[in-house]
Amino acid sequence: TIESINQLKTQRDFMLSFSNNPQEFIQDWLKSQSRDLKLMTDTVGNPEAERRTEFYHSPWVKEAVGRYVFSK
Repeated sequence: TIESINQLKTQRDFMLSFSNNPQEFIQDWLKSQSRDLKLMTDTVGNPEAERRTEFYHSPWVKEAVGRYVFSK
């Protein structure tokens, strides 16, 4: 069907964009995901703090990762 063709084209474009420039693709994708998350949760984060590695070495990260892994 046309819908499945459009879905396959979207998937192909996604993968092609990644294969052409993986680093830029990941950066753009993470920015997009961050914007979407902030819109969905309606919370204000600190982009400068989130950009630094120290932010992800906070005590809450270990528990959050554990919960994420066990939920999959």
